[in-house]
Amino acid sequence: MHGFHWIQGILMEIEAAAKSENLTEVAKVTIRRGQLSDYPLAELKLAWEMLTEGTICQGARLNIIEEAAVMECHGCGKELPWQSDLTACPICQGQLQLVSGTEVQLMDIQGT
Repeated sequence: MHGFHWIQGILMEIEAAAKSENLTEVAKVTIRRGQLSDYPLAELKLAWEMLTEGTICQGARLNIIEEAAVMECHGCGKELPWQSDLTACPICQGQLQLVSGTEVQLMDIQGT
């Protein structure tokens, strides 16, 4: 249930941002979710529905942008889409490191 905890955290951020921007209602929130995120998509959506009730975000649409995971080669610097069975760079046989696709991040808040 890590998604619930994460949504609770961004609700606090959203409420603080809304207050500083003099928003009385939030209509849409956009987050970016990496392909290999620890937060399942369905859990984030359920947490949003449950935890926004009675808040400034009640009824707001949650827009989730899915981001592909990317690996980078230490040898040649080539970036490649993540593949679970790829252990070495197909170009130089260098070591690969996951460089993106695990994060979840608040991107945008829209309201009035």
